[in-house]
Amino acid sequence: MKKRYFALMAASILTIGALGGCAAKDDPKEDGNMKDAEAAYAAELPTEKTLAAASEDPAEAETAEKAGETAETEIIETEDAEVAETTEATTEETGKAEATEVSDASPEAASAEKVQGSMVTVSKDHLALNKDGSYTFKNSFKEFSGELANADEVTKFTLKVYDKNDILIYEAKIDPKAKWSTKDFAFIYGLDKFVFEASTGKDTYSDEVLIDCEGNYNFDKLYIDEEDLDGDGLCNYFEKYFGTDEKKTDTDGDGLTDYQELYTLGYDPLKKDSDGDGIPDQDEDEDGDGISNIDEYKMGSSPIFIDSDQDRVLDVDELRNGTSLSSKDTDGDGISDYDKNVLDQMKAVHNADGTYTAVISTDRMGYYDKATIPSAEVTGDAEALLSFNIDMVTNNVYLNATMVGYMGHAYIITTEGKFAGAELSFTYDKALIDPDMAKAADFCPAIYYMDPDDEYGMLDEVANQTRNGNIVTAHIDKMGYYILCNKTDLDEFWNRPFEW
Repeated sequence: MKKRYFALMAASILTIGALGGCAAKDDPKEDGNMKDAEAAYAAELPTEKTLAAASEDPAEAETAEKAGETAETEIIETEDAEVAETTEATTEETGKAEATEVSDASPEAASAEKVQGSMVTVSKDHLALNKDGSYTFKNSFKEFSGELANADEVTKFTLKVYDKNDILIYEAKIDPKAKWSTKDFAFIYGLDKFVFEASTGKDTYSDEVLIDCEGNYNFDKLYIDEEDLDGDGLCNYFEKYFGTDEKKTDTDGDGLTDYQELYTLGYDPLKKDSDGDGIPDQDEDEDGDGISNIDEYKMGSSPIFIDSDQDRVLDVDELRNGTSLSSKDTDGDGISDYDKNVLDQMKAVHNADGTYTAVISTDRMGYYDKATIPSAEVTGDAEALLSFNIDMVTNNVYLNATMVGYMGHAYIITTEGKFAGAELSFTYDKALIDPDMAKAADFCPAIYYMDPDDEYGMLDEVANQTRNGNIVTAHIDKMGYYILCNKTDLDEFWNRPFEW
């Protein structure tokens, strides 16, 4: 599968830093000259040994002392000359540098007077520093804030946001306060430069922060050209942002539009083979479903989803079945392509009146009691069949092993849609029920119904039941609890005289 190229994340890294002067460092050459002069001076001074020897002969001592003074004077003069020469050279270099700065600056800047202490600072408390020197927003970020020295001298304070190409995309005014903050900002995905600029009328000071934005914010407020000359879905601003041709829908001519490559596939719109693997971008299979990118677009499906229409039928299966890859209901009959597949698997019969009929058995149930296994031939609309459930009951206070005539678990039947009825059957296994009950000559299994909302747990025998071997069947037309019990035991219990 092709490696994803996210062009938006490939923005160039801009240099960040506050504008303003900085103090010059000492010249290492000057420092070296001073040390050499000091060493020479120390080497030429008369030593104690020389002075002691000279003291033996006053005349010689006087001569030696004068020679020492002369030597000292010469050394000092030499040092002064070297220092003067070094200072003169440094002054000359500094003068040239200052002249260069003045000549490079605009006339306004050259004549401007700096306002001492008027500086802008931006708080980084809610920003996370990246390895490349840029920042990212923390989840708690809601506003920019910082400090503004000499705020009373500031006549204009603004935020300017620039994209990776250094194009101004947003500007907003900020109230110039010593402790300032603003929630008025906007940005675009990628590396954006946020410049906070304060002007006193004479001078302008700023602080700037480079932020790797992980999305767009207040996109509708950005200063961008939203016109789309070539109609490819990529506005003119983004054409310039990514370097594509605003007059061509497919800049690199690979069969995929610039918009498709950038926003859907994450490819390079300036290269026919973005990852250089020898396979043109249009022939790649980004989602790995066996259908090329260009064919997906031709059929109206998505090249990045294996189920383009999200109908739970894979694109490759829809292609095989002849159904639409971009519509959940190919024939528009109200039944999705997926549901039709399920009905086919259920071997549902489509009746003349529009209903369906299918048998629901244990393959649609999670758990069931092998002593009494239910099944149902259900009739209704597609929704009734697709949502039909038979679930074993395990926590009912009335329907459990303590009840009279119990043969096995009860089941609750539910469905949605239009239910036309069902033929409910229970298949029982004599080997798994009470042996005395099963062997009795008057053993008579029957299906009973109980309303889930009946607080007294009353059982109703379902009418018109048939028994064929070990299978009992009855027609039902409502949802609720159903259980197979020994009718003989229940009748005997309810017909006996009660003593009050």
